[in-house]
Amino acid sequence: EDKLDLARVGTSGHSQGGGGSIMAGADSRISVTAPLEPYVTGLGHDPASQKNQHGPMFLMSGGNDVIAPRPIQQQPVFDNTNADVFWGTLKNADHLIAAVGDISDFRGPATAWLRLHLMDDESARPIFYGSGCSLCLSPGWTIEKKGIQ
Repeated sequence: EDKLDLARVGTSGHSQGGGGSIMAGADSRISVTAPLEPYVTGLGHDPASQKNQHGPMFLMSGGNDVIAPRPIQQQPVFDNTNADVFWGTLKNADHLIAAVGDISDFRGPATAWLRLHLMDDESARPIFYGSGCSLCLSPGWTIEKKGIQ
């Protein structure tokens, strides 16, 4: 029995891998992305990929990240991408919180985003969509949206 649905493929990664996740999102076979604290200035990242996405993006930043700081590394992605973006900044997260361990408080929302968009898990929709989205109301997060209601 086939278990892989090639019509529903997502990508995620952390730091340089987050930049790679965005680059992979320029492939028409990728329908959703979830880059975590992506590093996009150098390290082989192609900025043109940001303007050629094929599905919605959950862009994740750490409020205390000094390795891939939000204004330098994620703001250009939010500004330049053609995709709908839900940009969540976990206020107290640094860069290493995702590099070691279980990715802390990023894990639940990242999993929900991918379940919603790859598995049609509608129970995850209120986390991101609507004026009262639960992540939007969470005191530990700062949220910006582009193309997402």
